Amino acid sequence: MNPPWNFPLAIPIGGIAAILAAGNCAIMKPASAAALTAYELCKCFWSAGVSKNTLQYVPCPGSLVGEHLLKNESVDFVILTCGEKTAYKMLSVQTKPFHSSRNLGKRCDNCHSYEQQGTSY
Repeated sequence: MNPPWNFPLAIPIGGIAAILAAGNCAIMKPASAAALTAYELCKCFWSAGVSKNTLQYVPCPGSLVGEHLLKNESVDFVILTCGEKTAYKMLSVQTKPFHSSRNLGKRCDNCHSYEQQGTSY
């Protein structure tokens, strides 16, 4: 789960709830500008009984962890909400096919041409 800095609650609440309801674990890697909001959100889930192993909070710059998460064999699905440049960078390091949900908004004018180049994201 990689929520945007300008929409730090609604997207992650729905994403995390769906991930947990399906019986999966979640990693919350917020935008640096939304780290405190994301931490408070995780605390709500933890207070409700979700373990810190099931919902993990990873507050760090995406450039440090994004590549490692995308290459990790245990990561099967990514909810990606970011700018076009960040999306291209993150998706260029993937070494395996995975499923994703993305909301790149107006900043992703070239997403369709990127998909046509044979990259599935």
